[in-house]
Amino acid sequence: LGYVLVTLSVIGYAAIQTIRVKYTISASDDVPIANALRFTCLYGAMPLPVVALLVFVANWTGLEAFKLPGSGIEVLQIFLNCSIDASFRLSLFAGLVACSPVFLNVGNLLTVPASCLLDYVSDGFILPFNALAGIGLIAAGFFL
Repeated sequence: LGYVLVTLSVIGYAAIQTIRVKYTISASDDVPIANALRFTCLYGAMPLPVVALLVFVANWTGLEAFKLPGSGIEVLQIFLNCSIDASFRLSLFAGLVACSPVFLNVGNLLTVPASCLLDYVSDGFILPFNALAGIGLIAAGFFL
């Protein structure tokens, strides 16, 4: 199930980025990054009603209690996470303006091999052969 979810997530992410570039940025656009950011805000805000409903239901049923961050360090961690994500998005959009969306999305997929390498170095975790073959295909796709 994990491999299926990762595969669907990668396909969905690549499709959204390609659709975004195809339909929100044109060659005659004066502010392509600003229009791309507006699109990101829209598809970033779309899950908000669903997530808010799920949080309400989970809190109401007692499945998971809703709790706001209590300490300053928790708030700092939230802002740090948001800042890192925002800088990634801005870099991604600047890259999409400068080069092909397919090249950039395959480059983004290289985070999977990088993460696996970090797992191996930090914890000694060794992947099964089919996972290593997938990493090889991702790397080969980027270099081709």
